[in-house]
Amino acid sequence: MDKTKPKRGKPIQKIFMVDESENELIEQKFKESGMVSRRAFFLKAILEIPIYIIDQKPIREHTQEINKIGVNFNQLVKKLNSTPDITPADIETIKSYMKAIHDSENKFIKRFISLRK
Repeated sequence: MDKTKPKRGKPIQKIFMVDESENELIEQKFKESGMVSRRAFFLKAILEIPIYIIDQKPIREHTQEINKIGVNFNQLVKKLNSTPDITPADIETIKSYMKAIHDSENKFIKRFISLRK
């Protein structure tokens, strides 16, 4: 019989490192839980709480789209600040940029609302 290995029902050990602020938060949540066993606390937290994986691609695409609109908008504003004449076409261009931002935001919000259903 091998005396070096402990006879436990669950012989696999998991170890992870945390910093001071994470440790304080863990201890606070452990105390708030009212649980006596840290092992039970960690198992409950790890195994029973759902983990959501969010696809970051739509967020990146949205950010790039808003950035492109912003670059064009800034170029127009720079032009408008360098000349005293503002044409009706300039105003329409500003309106179209604002509509593009509004439409992009609505599309983005609808995409995330659909995730909640």
